[in-house]
Amino acid sequence: MLSLIAVSSVVLSTQALAWEHEGHHWEVETLHFSMGPGLLTTLPQAVDPTTGLTTQELILNAAWCNWLWSEQCATLFPERSAPDVPSCVNLHAIYAPLSTDATPYSEVHFTVSDDKSAPGIDYEYADDGVLERARVVIDSQMTWLSSEVACEQGELYLEAFLTHQIGHILGLAHSCDDGDACSGELASATMFWAYPSCELSAASIEEDDIAGLTALYTPSATLTSDPETPAGALPLEVTYTLVSNVPAIDVAWRFGDGESGEGQEVTHTYTTQGQYSVSMDFILDGGACGEVSGSGEAPGRALACGVPEPAFSYVELADGRIRTVNLTAMDTPGCIDEVQWEIYSGATLLTHDAWEPELLLTGEGEHTIVLTVRGLGGGASTALAVAPTGRGCGVPAPAGLIGVLLAAAAAARRRL
Repeated sequence: MLSLIAVSSVVLSTQALAWEHEGHHWEVETLHFSMGPGLLTTLPQAVDPTTGLTTQELILNAAWCNWLWSEQCATLFPERSAPDVPSCVNLHAIYAPLSTDATPYSEVHFTVSDDKSAPGIDYEYADDGVLERARVVIDSQMTWLSSEVACEQGELYLEAFLTHQIGHILGLAHSCDDGDACSGELASATMFWAYPSCELSAASIEEDDIAGLTALYTPSATLTSDPETPAGALPLEVTYTLVSNVPAIDVAWRFGDGESGEGQEVTHTYTTQGQYSVSMDFILDGGACGEVSGSGEAPGRALACGVPEPAFSYVELADGRIRTVNLTAMDTPGCIDEVQWEIYSGATLLTHDAWEPELLLTGEGEHTIVLTVRGLGGGASTALAVAPTGRGCGVPAPAGLIGVLLAAAAAARRRL
């Protein structure tokens, strides 16, 4: 179980644990929930004299209390104990059956439907993408029971069903889906994709469920970069941001090139070619959790690339063939993505795109080989004048000749 204390690690990614997230969470501290019209005929209809609630309302409250314990829970269910969820989960749920119009931004509305094709949960979002409302649709043609009633095949306990659905409403996806290889705490989680008829265990949230809830509703942080995939030519400028759901007290960055920075958002410029891992340490103001510290690394690496420096030689083989030897530096993977060889003999032009091709030089006299290398940092070319002599090595062309050859190569490319 993930536990947060005065000084602890903070979740830096919603993909670090076995559970997944639905892609939403509630951006409120207090979430009101209510029950829609209609009573399930398989449940007792009488109002409980102590609480003033129907059995269906009590089951709804019990399902919410399985996730988020409150004083209201302790009053309604004095025989139960609070789930083992960190006390600093920054979300509370309150049953407010008359508040559906007064608090539309935090309402969860349960209704009953005779339409078996109706979806399990409907979500409503504001124009800015903030989650406003969720509605669970229950098929009233099924036999729903309270946990005090003996269950037979084909019947379902309402509390177990609602506890699972509330997990989705809170933002959790399944711990495992149909067809996944799944065992242990994943298979026993409330958010397991299915549970058999008459099974009540889903009403008890387990370690995997608690880990997901904790990651969503306790102090958490995510490291982002702009651009999202930092790769390009020198100088490469990248902005790194620690996005947290509570205020940051201190953030210290290490950019991987010997430089460092401070602040929740920093911009760094890489001036030397290389791949760089970015890491950071931080302290968050966790409110009820106290100061929460953690560390992490940016996803992926920053890739900064200079202009390539092509170089090559060759080895003479038999029958007019040569084997090229590409001497271009490849010490930074990812910086070079294209290699092109051009072979000139008079007006003849041949091209190859292998790293070290074996070439057949036909005809008499001198041949010219041009190697062009391109990548994130740009492109550059170099040339050799090749006259097979049987000596077994290549000789660089004179500097003035290289300029002429490269100009010829460019002209030849324009003619193609």
